[in-house]
Amino acid sequence: GLKQFKPACLALHKMLSSPVMMLFACDERESRGAFEVRCVFFDGKKGGWVTVCADVPAQSAQVESLGASIFSASLSEREMAEMFGIDFVGHPALRKIYLPADFEGTPLRKDFPLLARMVKPWPGIVDVEPMPGSGDDEEGEDAS
Repeated sequence: GLKQFKPACLALHKMLSSPVMMLFACDERESRGAFEVRCVFFDGKKGGWVTVCADVPAQSAQVESLGASIFSASLSEREMAEMFGIDFVGHPALRKIYLPADFEGTPLRKDFPLLARMVKPWPGIVDVEPMPGSGDDEEGEDAS
């Protein structure tokens, strides 16, 4: 569960002495009513991966930060906070990385409106515009 997420991640990080760690989230609000947060460690001794998962309730969208204890988690937590709106409680410096300070919204949530899909319906299987230089365009031809 969510309460065991941070202790489990810290214990694995120490036990595996793993400098390789990935931390990411998925928007599973439609199917499970929560965000899924995953922390993945590489086990150098056995040559495999160990994953710790937790569901973060959509209503609160808060999880304890690993950033103060595991340096490599800090940047991923900032990214997830910015893109999903998940609050990492206790993060040392939770500020935006990619988006302007005045940007409103959380672009990786499934309910975020994508402007590109409003302008051109998806799927755009075939572009109907002629390719430059294909001979289909009228540009440069003499109209006489």
